[in-house]
Formats: sequence, C-alpha cells, structure tokens
Amino acid sequence: MPARTHQKAKLARYFRKNMTQGEARVWAALRILDAPRFRRQAPVGPYILDFYAPRWKLCVEIDGPLHDVERDLTRDAWLLARGVTTLRYADEELDIEAIVRDVLARA
Repeated sequence: MPARTHQKAKLARYFRKNMTQGEARVWAALRILDAPRFRRQAPVGPYILDFYAPRWKLCVEIDGPLHDVERDLTRDAWLLARGVTTLRYADEELDIEAIVRDVLARA
C-alpha cells in the first residue's frame, strides 16, 4: 500500500473513532435504513467522505464550524465529475428526519 494511501486509511480510521455528536447521530440514522448502505469516513480519491453510499454514488457531509467552503466546493466538483451527489448539512442545525428523507429521495 503506498504511503499516501496508508496515511489516508489511518486518518479515516481516526475520524471513525472520533466522530462529532452530529456525525454520530446521522450515522445511527443511516445504519438502520433499508437502502442505501453507507460507509462512514470513507476514503474516495483524494478525499475522506463523512458518509458514502457507493452503490448510489451518494455522499452525506456534516459540516462543522471550521469547514473551508472553498475546499468543499472543490471537493464537491471533483465528486460530481465522477457522478457522486453530495448532500451537505451544517452540524449545528441537524434535522435527522430531513436528512433521512433527502437520502431516501435519492436512493
């Protein structure tokens, strides 16, 4: 495994073990859905996605207060060029039911 890939895998593992409260709430809701199946803190290309359903090419991102909007736009464009739709929500105002509805509407 190349060093860069190994570093990204270690970082993703760290993020999985240290999710924010908002991410933990969203993960609990996504895990019980019948469809689609999500991976959390998933390495995809040069990025680590909060939640990713590869079969549906759907990414759910939970943005904390320190998010870099410019970087997010670059990442979203990179993902979209590969057919991946990103749903983005602010951590401080999470509506779990709305997130589940949005996910199911795209599944």
